Amino acid sequence: MTIIIRDAANTPRTITAIQVRDATNTPRTISEMWARDSNNVPRLVFSLVPPMTASATPNTVFGFTSGTGTATSDSTTVTPVGGLAPYTYAWTLLTFGSAITPTADSPTSATTTFTQTGIGIGDSTFAEWQCQVTDSSASPYTALAYVSSFWTDLT
Repeated sequence: MTIIIRDAANTPRTITAIQVRDATNTPRTISEMWARDSNNVPRLVFSLVPPMTASATPNTVFGFTSGTGTATSDSTTVTPVGGLAPYTYAWTLLTFGSAITPTADSPTSATTTFTQTGIGIGDSTFAEWQCQVTDSSASPYTALAYVSSFWTDLT
Protein backbone atom coordinates (compact mmCIF):
# COMPACT_ATOMS: atom_id res chain seq x y z
CA MET A 1 0.00 0.00 0.00
CA THR A 2 1.40 3.40 -0.95
CA ILE A 3 0.28 6.66 0.55
CA ILE A 4 1.36 9.87 -1.14
CA ILE A 5 1.06 13.17 0.69
CA ARG A 6 1.12 16.32 -1.44
CA ASP A 7 1.61 19.88 -0.33
CA ALA A 8 -0.40 22.92 -1.53
CA ALA A 9 1.66 23.06 -4.75
CA ASN A 10 0.86 19.37 -5.45
CA THR A 11 4.48 18.34 -4.71
CA PRO A 12 4.81 14.86 -3.17
CA ARG A 13 6.20 14.98 0.38
CA THR A 14 7.67 12.21 2.52
CA ILE A 15 6.29 11.58 5.98
CA THR A 16 9.10 11.41 8.55
CA ALA A 17 7.01 11.95 11.66
CA ILE A 18 3.41 12.28 12.67
CA GLN A 19 2.28 14.20 15.71
CA VAL A 20 -1.10 14.48 17.33
CA ARG A 21 -2.17 16.66 20.19
CA ASP A 22 -4.40 15.51 22.99
CA ALA A 23 -7.32 17.44 24.51
CA THR A 24 -4.91 19.62 26.50
CA ASN A 25 -2.94 20.46 23.32
CA THR A 26 0.01 18.38 24.52
CA PRO A 27 1.91 16.78 21.62
CA ARG A 28 1.75 12.97 21.59
CA THR A 29 4.00 10.80 19.45
CA ILE A 30 2.50 8.14 17.23
CA SER A 31 4.64 5.04 16.83
CA GLU A 32 2.33 3.22 14.40
CA MET A 33 -0.55 4.10 12.09
CA TRP A 34 -3.07 1.56 10.83
CA ALA A 35 -5.76 1.72 8.15
CA ARG A 36 -8.48 -0.75 7.21
CA ASP A 37 -8.55 -2.09 3.67
CA SER A 38 -11.69 -2.67 1.56
CA ASN A 39 -12.30 -5.95 3.44
CA ASN A 40 -12.10 -4.15 6.80
CA VAL A 41 -8.77 -5.85 7.58
CA PRO A 42 -6.33 -3.66 9.56
CA ARG A 43 -3.08 -2.94 7.68
CA LEU A 44 0.04 -1.31 9.06
CA VAL A 45 0.59 1.92 7.09
CA PHE A 46 3.33 3.68 9.03
CA SER A 47 5.71 2.56 11.76
CA LEU A 48 8.43 4.37 13.65
CA VAL A 49 9.12 1.41 15.92
CA PRO A 50 12.81 0.57 15.48
CA PRO A 51 13.95 -3.05 15.29
CA MET A 52 14.92 -4.52 18.64
CA THR A 53 18.05 -6.09 20.11
CA ALA A 54 18.65 -7.44 23.60
CA SER A 55 21.72 -8.15 25.69
CA ALA A 56 22.29 -9.63 29.13
CA THR A 57 24.59 -8.08 31.73
CA PRO A 58 26.47 -9.93 32.95
CA ASN A 59 26.21 -12.74 30.42
CA THR A 60 28.06 -15.17 32.71
CA VAL A 61 26.94 -15.71 36.32
CA PHE A 62 28.23 -17.86 39.17
CA GLY A 63 26.74 -19.51 42.25
CA PHE A 64 28.49 -21.22 45.15
CA THR A 65 27.50 -23.63 47.89
CA SER A 66 29.37 -25.12 50.85
CA GLY A 67 28.00 -28.60 51.29
CA THR A 68 24.30 -27.72 51.12
CA GLY A 69 23.88 -28.98 47.54
CA THR A 70 21.93 -25.86 46.47
CA ALA A 71 23.45 -22.78 44.87
CA THR A 72 21.86 -19.63 43.49
CA SER A 73 23.76 -17.58 40.95
CA ASP A 74 24.36 -13.86 40.86
CA SER A 75 21.63 -11.96 39.04
CA THR A 76 21.64 -11.01 35.38
CA THR A 77 19.51 -8.40 33.63
CA VAL A 78 18.36 -8.35 30.01
CA THR A 79 18.14 -4.90 28.43
CA PRO A 80 16.21 -4.42 25.19
CA VAL A 81 17.07 -1.60 22.79
CA GLY A 82 14.50 -0.52 20.21
CA GLY A 83 11.04 -1.97 19.87
CA LEU A 84 8.12 -0.53 21.78
CA ALA A 85 7.86 -0.76 25.59
CA PRO A 86 6.53 -2.40 27.64
CA TYR A 87 8.41 -5.64 27.01
CA THR A 88 7.75 -9.24 28.06
CA TYR A 89 10.51 -11.68 29.04
CA ALA A 90 10.66 -15.47 28.82
CA TRP A 91 13.71 -17.34 30.14
CA THR A 92 14.34 -20.80 28.67
CA LEU A 93 16.88 -23.42 29.70
CA LEU A 94 18.88 -24.52 26.62
CA THR A 95 21.31 -27.06 28.06
CA PHE A 96 22.69 -28.15 31.43
CA GLY A 97 25.34 -30.46 32.85
CA SER A 98 23.63 -32.00 35.88
CA ALA A 99 21.19 -34.83 36.54
CA ILE A 100 18.85 -32.29 38.16
CA THR A 101 17.30 -29.51 36.05
CA PRO A 102 18.26 -25.98 37.17
CA THR A 103 15.64 -23.23 37.36
CA ALA A 104 15.34 -19.57 36.43
CA ASP A 105 14.08 -17.95 39.62
CA SER A 106 12.17 -15.13 37.85
CA PRO A 107 11.35 -16.70 34.45
CA THR A 108 9.21 -13.78 33.20
CA SER A 109 11.30 -10.86 34.48
CA ALA A 110 14.15 -8.87 32.93
CA THR A 111 16.30 -9.66 35.98
CA THR A 112 16.71 -13.19 37.31
CA THR A 113 18.98 -15.56 39.20
CA PHE A 114 19.38 -19.26 38.52
CA THR A 115 19.28 -22.07 41.10
CA GLN A 116 20.83 -25.52 40.90
CA THR A 117 20.11 -28.22 43.49
CA GLY A 118 21.84 -31.55 44.04
CA ILE A 119 25.41 -30.26 43.72
CA GLY A 120 27.75 -32.84 45.24
CA ILE A 121 30.63 -31.95 47.54
CA GLY A 122 33.45 -30.56 45.41
CA ASP A 123 31.33 -30.74 42.23
CA SER A 124 30.64 -28.10 39.60
CA THR A 125 27.98 -27.83 36.93
CA PHE A 126 26.72 -25.39 34.30
CA ALA A 127 23.70 -24.32 32.27
CA GLU A 128 23.02 -22.19 29.19
CA TRP A 129 19.97 -19.90 29.13
CA GLN A 130 18.10 -17.87 26.56
CA CYS A 131 15.81 -14.93 27.24
CA GLN A 132 13.28 -14.02 24.58
CA VAL A 133 12.21 -10.39 24.80
CA THR A 134 9.02 -9.35 22.98
CA ASP A 135 7.91 -5.76 22.55
CA SER A 136 4.32 -4.49 22.60
CA SER A 137 4.02 -3.16 19.04
CA ALA A 138 1.12 -4.39 16.94
CA SER A 139 3.54 -6.50 14.87
CA PRO A 140 5.79 -7.56 17.75
CA TYR A 141 9.54 -7.63 17.53
CA THR A 142 11.47 -10.29 19.42
CA ALA A 143 15.13 -10.42 20.40
CA LEU A 144 17.21 -13.05 22.16
CA ALA A 145 19.88 -12.72 24.85
CA TYR A 146 22.04 -15.56 26.18
CA VAL A 147 23.52 -16.26 29.63
CA SER A 148 25.87 -18.96 30.93
CA SER A 149 25.57 -20.01 34.58
CA PHE A 150 28.07 -22.01 36.63
CA TRP A 151 27.64 -23.46 40.12
CA THR A 152 30.37 -24.90 42.37
CA ASP A 153 30.53 -26.54 45.77
CA LEU A 154 33.41 -25.00 47.74
CA THR A 155 33.81 -27.76 50.39
